[in-house]
Amino acid sequence: MSWSDRRKYPRVDVKLQTVLEADLDLDGSDALMSNLSLGGCCVFSDRPRKMGEVLDLRFELGEGLGSVSAEGEIKWIKPIPSGEDGRKWAIGVLFTDISAPDLHALKAFLEEKIGAEMFSE
Repeated sequence: MSWSDRRKYPRVDVKLQTVLEADLDLDGSDALMSNLSLGGCCVFSDRPRKMGEVLDLRFELGEGLGSVSAEGEIKWIKPIPSGEDGRKWAIGVLFTDISAPDLHALKAFLEEKIGAEMFSE
């Protein structure tokens, strides 16, 4: 069974600046989100992280769509030899806590990107 077959939610390719709130400089971002689902995301970072580390993430869904804040646990880390925009690490994050309004906004964003209502209540 492939990794994509084991996923609970479909992933959508995105390119969203992401702030990892554990970082000191909240105005700047060292992370770029490359894909997103209701269950988690993949971010590219210029700093190494630790497996199992809990992160607070904040990302903009797009102009006029607002931002989402979520807590997540690092499930995997892979070095990126070529580096995406200078970032050296791909980090898989499983969302562990997200507010109801942020979850609603995330669902609407993903449904629009996928083009179908795939996330029933």
